[in-house]
Amino acid sequence: LEKYYGKPVDAVWNPTTNYISDLIQVLLVNKPGFLDASTAAVAREARRRLAELPADARLAMAAHSQGGAVVSSSLSRLSLQERSRIDLTTFGEAAWTYPQGLHSHRRIVNMLDPVPMLLGGGRIEAILRRNPETVVDLVLFVKSVHPVAAYVENEEGRKSAPPSSAAVSRSWLRYPRP
Repeated sequence: LEKYYGKPVDAVWNPTTNYISDLIQVLLVNKPGFLDASTAAVAREARRRLAELPADARLAMAAHSQGGAVVSSSLSRLSLQERSRIDLTTFGEAAWTYPQGLHSHRRIVNMLDPVPMLLGGGRIEAILRRNPETVVDLVLFVKSVHPVAAYVENEEGRKSAPPSSAAVSRSWLRYPRP
């Protein structure tokens, strides 16, 4: 992610125990918005970072997979004024929705990735009922369908490849702000 953003990145890691416990956390904790340790940590860190920034600056956040559900739940703990200073990019995330009021939100979804297609931003309902600040990019890459590194590699390739390059994925469908 540091290479993608071109600057240092601090990570908040929600450790994977196993697929069952991760699914339980996503469905029973993050989806309904219950406060757990991961959600509280991300909300605290976002508030701290926002307080350190100049008043007109924005905080860039990124989330992948289950982290999307954690970030979604965390952002609902922030005020509308705090959320208005956040630019969020999600890669193959498992969140159904995000609270309104972000400065910007870009959901990048590989159409072959089962996580966002079943649980997150790739669902038709998620695309049709997105917030006004949300852009959804449906992409298609086969190399490795879910790891964040595969998403970032695909994005870097899209930025640097000539428009006629067939070796790099393009956004199949882009759903801009409604």
